[in-house]
Amino acid sequence: MEEGIQNREHGEPVCLSYDRDIPEDLLETLAGKLKLKDSELLTPGGRYHLLRDLMKFPAIRPELENFNPAPIAHPAVQPNSSIFQVIKKQDILLNYPYHTFNHLIDFLREAAIDPHVERICITLYRTADHSKVINALVNAVKNGKEVIVLLELLARFDEEQNIENSERLQREGIKIVHGIPDIKVHSKLVLVEHRGKAAQREFVYVGTGNFNESTARIYGDFGLFTSNPQIVADTRAVFDFLQNTHKHFKCKQLLVAPYYMRDQFTDLIRKETAIAAKGKEAFIYAKFNSLTDERIVRLLYEASQAGVQIRLIIRGSCTLQPGIPGLSEDIKVISIVDKYLEHARLIIFHQGGKNKMFIGSADWMTRNLDRRVEVATPILNKNIKKTLLDFFEIQWSDNVKARIQDKEGKNLYVKAGTAKPVRSQEALYEYYKKLYEYYKNMTKERE
Repeated sequence: MEEGIQNREHGEPVCLSYDRDIPEDLLETLAGKLKLKDSELLTPGGRYHLLRDLMKFPAIRPELENFNPAPIAHPAVQPNSSIFQVIKKQDILLNYPYHTFNHLIDFLREAAIDPHVERICITLYRTADHSKVINALVNAVKNGKEVIVLLELLARFDEEQNIENSERLQREGIKIVHGIPDIKVHSKLVLVEHRGKAAQREFVYVGTGNFNESTARIYGDFGLFTSNPQIVADTRAVFDFLQNTHKHFKCKQLLVAPYYMRDQFTDLIRKETAIAAKGKEAFIYAKFNSLTDERIVRLLYEASQAGVQIRLIIRGSCTLQPGIPGLSEDIKVISIVDKYLEHARLIIFHQGGKNKMFIGSADWMTRNLDRRVEVATPILNKNIKKTLLDFFEIQWSDNVKARIQDKEGKNLYVKAGTAKPVRSQEALYEYYKKLYEYYKNMTKERE
């Protein structure tokens, strides 16, 4: 990886993107020096092309920036209290950036200092420049904990940062695992092995986004804390496999790619299709960054033809064509692009009223299902299920920043008409704020 990064400085040029107002003679000179004579290799554009760098653009004119309200604490997590004690009693769902990422940092910090914690396992992919996550792991190993980090080096444009993290963590005595040849580890997992006086107690965090406190302020993601014994056992099996790839493993709750996830989602879609074929209520609601896997798309077409109501919120690429008579007339697709990057993955199957739900790191793309280690977790807590249904309905009702993805590919904004304007990202903040205030008032009444 280090050699590859160094070779980037000496690679052969493949194309030239340039400001379309550049003087012609300067363009000819640049193209000649780079030996790019084919006009197809020259791409005219605006003045600035590396738009990714705008994320780090300094705040020169604050009045021109989006106003992002302060993240909300989860109502079950009280200040200066043990987050472990909360997770023992109930599962906790966080929805960034509406909820504070500090809960995850506090979870890792508590694991670092708790005398009963023996081991911490985590998958890292992209971290912040001055990562509090990394600092917590370093403190843990200094406090005598065994810390195992599955560090995926291959992360576009972040490889250098990942190599620096790897070297630092190894210097501190942390065990680094660099993944599996030809398969990227893209899952977002933490396992804390905690052995108390009464019995062994372990905790798991499964997320849809990176362990990065910087992007957590502008990326919409989910994270689940749980101590469910089956999910804990599944997570331990995943980490054992990542360290010993010859081991065979099977999970009771977690969906793991590239081994079982595709077949499990296929089975769930087919079950929903069979329910609809009997004339019963059936739906599939899903939210992804992209939907491009051909086999999944065909299954959704079949489900639609059987009468399954399908609602999809796809931020980016979507190869499924909705609204085609006889093929996909019961499929509707919208895309939401707003001040926060929609990055969460959520899948809801009606399943005869059981509402089977999953959050995870994988999009329905071939690369995620077949060439990456991805993990999705079921949602078992009924209150969290209700929250996620509410979340989906709020986003589905967006008529300010949502666009309709139709068969013509026009991507026009949803028309509000006479309906009340709903900007889902602002509505979600108010939703979580009300939840916090409700539970806070309930606590006061009990006291």
